[in-house]
Amino acid sequence: MATIRKNSNGKYRADIRKNYTFIQAKTFLTKKQAELWASEMDVNIEAILALTPSKLKNLTPEIVYEMGGLDLFQKLGIELEFLTFKDLANEYMTQWSKKDPNQIPRTSYWLKIFGNQPIKAISTSDIRKALDHYAKGKCLKGDGSGKSRETNKTRSSNTVLRLKAVLSSIFKYAIRRIGI
Repeated sequence: MATIRKNSNGKYRADIRKNYTFIQAKTFLTKKQAELWASEMDVNIEAILALTPSKLKNLTPEIVYEMGGLDLFQKLGIELEFLTFKDLANEYMTQWSKKDPNQIPRTSYWLKIFGNQPIKAISTSDIRKALDHYAKGKCLKGDGSGKSRETNKTRSSNTVLRLKAVLSSIFKYAIRRIGI
């Protein structure tokens, strides 16, 4: 429920409350702008409260933002938590069997690319762009971290496939273990 009042400075303030609990307020130059914002907020609040638990689980950060943002969900008492790629990769690496020593640098590459991004926000086009960028890069030659240098050779398709396989393993782990 929205309350719109005129301030002493001539501006209009819209207060949104739900079940006598303050949700949000915003100040506008005209009463019409305040009413429009308040009606949009009421629609968003009703849509959020109508979501079933299964639909809440499938929300992406973009949809949450369009519906009013994470703060609005929290003020309505709905806790949403998005699993980040970093958390997923770290959990995956703790259960990793350590058979392939190259798994660590490959996972590190994906951590640099996706980092704290929620996994639901990672699209196939993001992955494709990262793989294309990696494939166009030059091979490194050297004795380890900090001692490597770029060569004139580009990465082979098998090297790119191995990198892709690590990401695939991480997402398969998420589906199997966490149920995403």
